[in-house]
Amino acid sequence: MKPLVEGLRDKYRNKANFEFYDVSVTSNISIAEQFGVQAIPTLVFIDKNGNEVNRLIGETDKSVVEQYIQQISN
Repeated sequence: MKPLVEGLRDKYRNKANFEFYDVSVTSNISIAEQFGVQAIPTLVFIDKNGNEVNRLIGETDKSVVEQYIQQISN
C-alpha cells in the first residue's frame, strides 16, 4: 500500500489541498487508537478540521483511492 500512496502523493502534490501521512501502528499506537485502526492497511481521510470523512480498510487499487481523493479535494 505504501508505494501506491507515495505515487499518489507525488501525483497530487500541487493539485489538491491535502497531505499524506504514513503512520506506523507499532510506533504510533496512540494515533492508531485515536482513529480506531484495527486492520492494516487502513487509509483514513480527514478534512481540514480534523474530522474523518472516509476510510478504506484493506488492500485496494489506485483508482479507488483516487476517487476518494477527488471527493475530498472538491
